[in-house]
Amino acid sequence: MRSPNNLHLSRSRFALQEFSLLRLDDVVEQQVNIVGFSVFNKTHPFFQDFVLSLNRSWQENCDHAPFAGTPLSSALLFDAVYAVVAAVQELNRSQNVGATQLSCKSSKIWEHGTSLMNYLRMVELEGLTGHIEFNSKGQRSNYALRIMQNSKDGLRQVM
Repeated sequence: MRSPNNLHLSRSRFALQEFSLLRLDDVVEQQVNIVGFSVFNKTHPFFQDFVLSLNRSWQENCDHAPFAGTPLSSALLFDAVYAVVAAVQELNRSQNVGATQLSCKSSKIWEHGTSLMNYLRMVELEGLTGHIEFNSKGQRSNYALRIMQNSKDGLRQVM
């Protein structure tokens, strides 16, 4: 049986991972009640292809360990790019956003930067991590965290 200190260390180690991907079999056998959060949107049209692509990449590059599942960081990165693409498409509909050469040595900024930030704040879409929307400060808002419970019968959504 784990001591409370070991369980605390385990909790902090898992804090940044998607709950559904944690390997908790040994803890479940000890009849410990474990609750966590999930943000994955497994019904998203790209989700299965995304997982397959990551799995193939893992198999090609990491033959020493089995594929653990889609990391939350990868899904968040996908959603970030997806949101920026949506904002650029909207910006391009309203004004001609041509490619402009910029230099790190120049103080000249991209003329569409402020407009892109404004369009990014207006983005609203469904991503691999659920609903994506930003507040006026550019922070993600109105997202949903599903509360999940792991038991010997498997993972189930509590709320």
